[in-house]
Amino acid sequence: MLLVTPAEIPVNARPLLPARVRTGVERLAAEPEIAQRAEDPRIAIQELRGPQASGYYFNVTDKTWTKAAADDLDAALDMLRSARHAP
Repeated sequence: MLLVTPAEIPVNARPLLPARVRTGVERLAAEPEIAQRAEDPRIAIQELRGPQASGYYFNVTDKTWTKAAADDLDAALDMLRSARHAP
């Protein structure tokens, strides 16, 4: 399962600091629903950068589910890196 929360930044908004975005992702990774079900309790926050997309993510394997192939994760991350905004 892949959960994504895109956030469009309005043109007149102050720049969103990467540290604030990372803090939000860290907060989500620490949620009991995530932390308690994670197969590995060490949840690493990773940076994701593409031509128009940037952000942070974490990869967690739910210890109660069957593992997905690594190719699936790579394909999902490539999709996110290539994301762009089109009106």
